[in-house]
Amino acid sequence: MSFKSFKLLRLVVVVILGILVTWAAANGNPWIPIPAVIAATIILLLFRRGVKEVIVDERTFSIAYKASRVAFVIFGVGAVTIGTTLLALGKAGQPDLKPIGFTLSYSICALVLIYSIAYSYYNRKFGGYEVSGFWYNPNIHPYTEHQNRLASMKSLAQEINLPLIVEEGYDFIKYFRRVAGNETERCRHCFNLRLSKTAEIARQNSFNAFTTTLLISPHQKHDIIRETGNEIAGEYELEFLYADLRKRYSDSRHMTKPMDLYRQQYCGCVYSEWERYTGKEIE
Repeated sequence: MSFKSFKLLRLVVVVILGILVTWAAANGNPWIPIPAVIAATIILLLFRRGVKEVIVDERTFSIAYKASRVAFVIFGVGAVTIGTTLLALGKAGQPDLKPIGFTLSYSICALVLIYSIAYSYYNRKFGGYEVSGFWYNPNIHPYTEHQNRLASMKSLAQEINLPLIVEEGYDFIKYFRRVAGNETERCRHCFNLRLSKTAEIARQNSFNAFTTTLLISPHQKHDIIRETGNEIAGEYELEFLYADLRKRYSDSRHMTKPMDLYRQQYCGCVYSEWERYTGKEIE
């Protein structure tokens, strides 16, 4: 099922649910709304599982955050204003308005409490980091490939407003000195070279942690990345943030496709290029 079809079905389900709940409220039937909401939720979850495309991404969350914040402010100010007015009118001789005023006043208190609890939970779970990007990839060959990927990285950083630090130059000699004679273990040496530089720059710029975008690739050796990252973190007295993001790999491709970014055909080094196009592995 496509995401477009899912949105249409979701709209139909919500409209039907709204009609049922409205009818039940008008007829004083309290037994229909709860099972109707449960059934609608189950149906939407089943529909969602059938969607093969990306349903939400970071941009969607950003839009939802802004929309919910505006809705929160409008409802809060409106409820307080109307609730206070109704309470004042209730004291002025219209006692029937008092319960409505109290209901609105208590509802905004409940909303603020729920928001505070939810914010605290999600801030502990997902928040706490201000992210910057860092470019240092002397392993990428040839030079034209390196420049194409760098241009793509700059374009992405501008698109998503990501602060980007670029290590100037093309330090390929240092890379070859690390891996020459160690071709079968080249990934370990490559990770060490690049993550060491990352930690060095992080320390110089007063960051307290570092990580790598390699963690989203299903083709990378996560055990070596994690081991290397933790060792370097100890040397520089920083934290290495490890997360297995491989399940998000296809999502990242869907998210970046509309941006028309350059897409690599091999990992980066001349060895991986040879393995990619010959179908052989270096032993």
